[in-house]
Amino acid sequence: MMRVFPDIETLPSDQNATAAISSLESRSDEEFRDLALSGDWGRVLTIGVVVEKNGEELHRGLLGRERQTMMFHLDEARTLRAFWKLLRGFNTKRDLVVGHNIFDFDLLFLYKRSIIQRVRPSVSLLFARYRSQPIFDTMYEWEKWRWSRKHISLDELARVPRARHSAQGGQAAGVIGAARPPRTRGGRGSLASEIPVTCLPSESQSIASVSVISHSSTL
Repeated sequence: MMRVFPDIETLPSDQNATAAISSLESRSDEEFRDLALSGDWGRVLTIGVVVEKNGEELHRGLLGRERQTMMFHLDEARTLRAFWKLLRGFNTKRDLVVGHNIFDFDLLFLYKRSIIQRVRPSVSLLFARYRSQPIFDTMYEWEKWRWSRKHISLDELARVPRARHSAQGGQAAGVIGAARPPRTRGGRGSLASEIPVTCLPSESQSIASVSVISHSSTL
């Protein structure tokens, strides 16, 4: 069984796209930054991802950086191709993509940007609601797909009483335990260490010199 834990960081549209669309030019700075939350206009900066197969960790790290310099290369198509390459062999009837709010944000964003960048996804995930296969979204699993204007955040879910420590935590422990990726080797404070560690409180992320919108902080 393969389990994939993705978490994306995004940017607003680039200057060329903004200049080509007159409706974007009149937006305030705050409205422009909010475009990073839309797969229609935003861009993928980096994808933190853990890939586990049969309990063995196959990959952990950030896609979107040069190996030599560790600087972000800002080649969105290249980052998307690297992500879909990791999902080759993914079986939608057996395997899982796990994360918090990935149903409405991360995965939808990745599919939209792949279409725009003409990158062919290696797997076609079924975006059917009220299911936990092949997309296991901890936010919806906890709420049992109940409609709400404000869903529980990853921080809040990680702090649910007894769910973190009790083996008798019932459904809470089931949601958190099923979504927990392999033990973190990197230091806390790096994006890779938060992909998505639902059994621990997440930390606010910032990447120096780059204007980044983190979707997890908006929940």
